[in-house]
Amino acid sequence: MKKILSIISILIISFILVSCTQKKTRLDPPTNLRIENKVLYWDIVNQATKYEIYINNEMYAVETNYFNISFLGEGEYEIRVKALASDYIASYLSSPIYYTNVIDLTVPSNVKIIDKDLVWDYIKHATSYTVLINGQTYNTDRNVFDLSFLETNKFYDISVRANYHDKSSEYSTAIKYNTFYNTYKKLIVAFNRNSSEDLVIDLEESLTIESIQNQVDVVVDDEYYQVNGESLIFSSSYLINFDYGLYKYVLYTDKGIILLEIKITDNRNPYMISNNNVVFNNEDLVFEFELYGGFIETITISEGDEITENDYKIEGSKLIINSEFIESIFAKSNQRLSIVFNYQLRNDDKIVIGQIIVSRE
Repeated sequence: MKKILSIISILIISFILVSCTQKKTRLDPPTNLRIENKVLYWDIVNQATKYEIYINNEMYAVETNYFNISFLGEGEYEIRVKALASDYIASYLSSPIYYTNVIDLTVPSNVKIIDKDLVWDYIKHATSYTVLINGQTYNTDRNVFDLSFLETNKFYDISVRANYHDKSSEYSTAIKYNTFYNTYKKLIVAFNRNSSEDLVIDLEESLTIESIQNQVDVVVDDEYYQVNGESLIFSSSYLINFDYGLYKYVLYTDKGIILLEIKITDNRNPYMISNNNVVFNNEDLVFEFELYGGFIETITISEGDEITENDYKIEGSKLIINSEFIESIFAKSNQRLSIVFNYQLRNDDKIVIGQIIVSRE
């Protein structure tokens, strides 16, 4: 019996000794809690493999010694951290830090229109957005807004702001938008630069013109035109500044888009400015013309000789005859004293024919 009791005592003592050697150690609580740029940091706890963050009693688990808190809404928060590791007793909660989060809403960016939808980049923390259209406001909880309800044939200035409960960002820079979807008609007219009269264009009906843009999308100042009944009148002082040619405009009206083409012309006959009787001095011969928007149509040579496009060039209102070609003609005969060139000028339906006489030096 005594032997049995001795064995039992030994086993009890051994169990106590083993239990003492296997007692777990408690981890130290995290220290030096701090917040920088909406990220919570604390000093690493020796042996800790993970941490629990308690924010107003809501728990979040991480394996690093930092935690991004930018998701928090506006308000005041108490924050504590606990260290954990297997084979260790979790630490006590750290001393608290107190954090007041203020939401700073950014101005919506990348505002644009895609297929009649106004879209912009998502704003973090925004609970709604306000769309401002020509002074009228509309609220939405998404970063997209359908514009298909807008009245057609109108111009609109549109901007957006972000809202968080009772606070709002500034409005974005306004973008331009219009609902002129259809071409209503096309008009082609001519303006004579030799006339001092304004250009009167028959619109064939009374229209409200919202804006006029030229072919490079520049808005024409309304001081240069007026609408009188069924007529659009362009000031001659505006059109006289343009060179000869075709100029395209887009008229935005209450009936839709009108495509307007104005051809700047001149009813005067083109003529040759340079002397048409010259002496060849072994250099290219240059002759200048006043074409009034017309062009040099043909160049020929008399007495059976031929001239090709390789023998001359036309640069705007100038005709340049190559010296090599003239030399080749004179080289055919020492008796030849001159070469006669014929030219034809055209300006719309007006044709002018003339001659150039080139004499041997």
